Amino acid sequence: MTCAPNSNSIVQAVDDTVRTLGTNRNFFSVLLSDAAKYKVAAGSILKSPYPKLLHVTCVAHLLHNCAMKVRHHFEDVEQLIAEVKLITVKNKTRQAKLSTTGFPPQPVLTRWGSWLNAALYYAKNLPEVKAIVERFEGSGVLVTQAKVSLQTTGLASQLIKIKDQYECLVKLI
Repeated sequence: MTCAPNSNSIVQAVDDTVRTLGTNRNFFSVLLSDAAKYKVAAGSILKSPYPKLLHVTCVAHLLHNCAMKVRHHFEDVEQLIAEVKLITVKNKTRQAKLSTTGFPPQPVLTRWGSWLNAALYYAKNLPEVKAIVERFEGSGVLVTQAKVSLQTTGLASQLIKIKDQYECLVKLI
């Protein structure tokens, strides 16, 4: 029977591996893991028997968390991305109309950097997307909300700021 991992099982696995490999405890100096709480706890516990240990949590996780902080800082851009996704995700006609600019990315928050990729798409194509969405017919709630989100004051400057200051995160992720 297997059980869910916890900090003690990680400590035991690391210690068993070091012993099996015949490595001196002073030579085991780097532990790389993700940032799960039980792994961070294991890293803290292992610092006692391994005096030179440096526990590094995955840099990609850190960068993804930074990208999510950016997302929360730019609520108007978040609203735009969500609204355009809503009006296009299941509507082939609207998708076809937007395909002239390259279809807008459909961010999935668990896919690292996908929200930033969508924001960068809008930074590049905002005037074109705005013109296309303004021509969408109907006065349904979703279309109306998308049109309103495209009229937000300062939206273009927020997108430029994201492109200038955070595009590097996408490349790093």
